Amino acid sequence: LAAISFGLAALATEERTKPLHLVVSLMKRRTRGSIRAVVQGAGVSVDTIFPQLLESGALVQVLLSPPLQPLYTHLLSSSRSEISFLDATDAVPAGSSVTVGSLSAMLEHQNLLVLGLLPHDAPLSLAPRQSKRLTIDHGDRLV
Repeated sequence: LAAISFGLAALATEERTKPLHLVVSLMKRRTRGSIRAVVQGAGVSVDTIFPQLLESGALVQVLLSPPLQPLYTHLLSSSRSEISFLDATDAVPAGSSVTVGSLSAMLEHQNLLVLGLLPHDAPLSLAPRQSKRLTIDHGDRLV
């Protein structure tokens, strides 16, 4: 919380041309309210990630698709792994309606995992159900 407060104070002296968006990893849900209180009124939006939920979603994906196990093992190991955003329209054309499972299967051969979706007009969604249907739009990003 102190680091966020300090960062916001430093940013207050600068003129921003883009809105500030923080993605924060938290271990306890009760901390989310404190984070939101710190950024309230600062023109900052916040998404929170709970690693334990992400890991449990990953375990379900491995159970449903055992070939993913080596990818998750690598991702959760101490070796260098990378989580990044991919333009969803690089995977499927805009306007396509796909399930998370079918999207995961399409990208699996490229050694890519779908951990979540950041729609252009909605909050970040991590570890979505494999059966969840998505309509891909321009500006949507895959995690």
